[in-house]
Amino acid sequence: MPVVLDEAGWPKWLGEEPASEDELLALLKPCPDEVLKIWPVDKMVGNVRNNGAELLKPVQPALL
Repeated sequence: MPVVLDEAGWPKWLGEEPASEDELLALLKPCPDEVLKIWPVDKMVGNVRNNGAELLKPVQPALL
């Protein structure tokens, strides 16, 4: 799972400001849901040969 840090924590995480191990571990918390955005995308996204802005367009989710 990638870590999504609040901008205020960047300097400590990147070593620009001193931080203890406990301070760094405290930065590793779940990202608030309202920060993340998700949407269904086309199956073309799963193929490394495909590239382009059209891959970002939302598609209708398939009905089961």
